Amino acid sequence: MILSADTHMSYYMNILNDIEPDSSGIIAHEFGVPGISSPSHYKYTSPGRIAEKEMLLYSNPRNSHLQYVDAKYNGYMVMHITKEESQIEWYYIADVKNAMSEKWEFASFPSIRSGLSKK
Repeated sequence: MILSADTHMSYYMNILNDIEPDSSGIIAHEFGVPGISSPSHYKYTSPGRIAEKEMLLYSNPRNSHLQYVDAKYNGYMVMHITKEESQIEWYYIADVKNAMSEKWEFASFPSIRSGLSKK
């Protein structure tokens, strides 16, 4: 599991074994967490344009490892980790300058099993 913090966006990627010609499968998972107060790279971009950029990331065949991306919201991630599996949840904050601001769970990836995927 690879954790990247303050990436200015949220993402989840499967890291694939594409180095060895006869191998395939997931060898790791990478999670990116936006900063709570650090602005997104798209802070001054319209919501429609952000959605368009996210769709370009998803639709690019070179990004087949990308499972989730959010380039708009500030927030944090909660991880529940055991030896058997992990559950990941992203929470976003409506207004980072207001301590009483609304927060919500936007994405969750349950049951990421431990061990390497073998195909």
